[in-house]
Amino acid sequence: MRAGAWRFVGLVLIGVCSRSFAQDVPKDSLSTVGKAGAGLEAFDGIMARVLEKHSVPGATLAIAKDGKLVLAKGYGLADISDNAPMRPETTFVLASVSKSITAATVLKLVEQGKLTLDEPAFARLAELMPPGGRGMDPRLRKITVRMLLNHSGGWDRKISGDPSGFGRRVARALRVRGAVTADDLIRFMMREPLDFDPGTRAAYSNFGYVVLGAIIERVTGERFGEAVHRITLRPMGIGRVRIDPPGREYLAGEAHRYSPETDHPLPGGHPVMTAAAGGWEASAVEMARFLTAMDGSRGEAFLSEAMMKQMLAAPPAPQKPRRNGSYFGLGWDTVRPGAKGFEYGKNGGLPGICTYIEHMPGGVDWVVLFNSRQAKESGETPLLGDTQKAVRRAIEEVKQWPSVDLFSEYR
Repeated sequence: MRAGAWRFVGLVLIGVCSRSFAQDVPKDSLSTVGKAGAGLEAFDGIMARVLEKHSVPGATLAIAKDGKLVLAKGYGLADISDNAPMRPETTFVLASVSKSITAATVLKLVEQGKLTLDEPAFARLAELMPPGGRGMDPRLRKITVRMLLNHSGGWDRKISGDPSGFGRRVARALRVRGAVTADDLIRFMMREPLDFDPGTRAAYSNFGYVVLGAIIERVTGERFGEAVHRITLRPMGIGRVRIDPPGREYLAGEAHRYSPETDHPLPGGHPVMTAAAGGWEASAVEMARFLTAMDGSRGEAFLSEAMMKQMLAAPPAPQKPRRNGSYFGLGWDTVRPGAKGFEYGKNGGLPGICTYIEHMPGGVDWVVLFNSRQAKESGETPLLGDTQKAVRRAIEEVKQWPSVDLFSEYR
């Protein structure tokens, strides 16, 4: 048996049902903690099987239907050493799911007329200069805000590496003492040549979102986190979201991170320089609030109809959709149009973290957060792929959605 699999042998899911919802009461660290509307019991079995198969200590799942939270549960352990169970309110560093929050803030600034999608992005950072008087790639001037949002700015980590891991390199080049900032990383990267002409193709870029975070600061005159809370999170009714601080410690109520298929703990924290690309921390419930605010199912939509169309539009030529018809949206890894509407989602990963949020046609939004990642083993289906298939299938098989709304249970 693989290391860690024993934790879920004999998993017992205990439910106390009433007319409106079923509530699972924690019996031990293997139990499910949280609530769900009646008729959604299949999701408990799905999560138990996924955790056992991939030897993940714990996870949280939140599902909303038509703007109402119908399931909010934690599965397994948030902290193995303390035998602490996962709870719906347990927070995780979101990794690259943070980009959807950053993108929503940028789009709101565009909607307010404070920024435009097709303006030169680096013109907003004119005071930043590359170190040592070195020249810049002239193509930097052609990069637009839109290109940063849809990963077509010109950086390809498969060619030149991922700048999000260049912290020590930047510190040496700029002689930085202390934490490397986003501005430091941008200055360092300004001296590096682009990997392709901006706007001609797409390649996933953490660095593009670092630049967007700096632009948000210039436009608002505020620190990145303060600006996002004011512009995006508070208007959405989201209060329990925070920037994961630097260092190696965990915040109160945060899920601890573990190496794949082991009980080996990993440190907490997130580098300051990449906060806009991967540093937000939230619970599955709060990210369900985010999704329902974006699609307008929980009241007035956060963005106007015109801006939502921009967010979900296919990238301009010469870029083309993928073979399956999907493409990068503005803040989303996958946008797929269909007869019933748009499907869009965003995933994220860091050592000890795997995160995913998705909007499905038919008014369903769902979030899953794991405190480990899939080990790279040949012949085994990845953790997230297994979860996506099973959860989507179960969502499509729900015959009647419960009328409960659990958002008020988790403030």
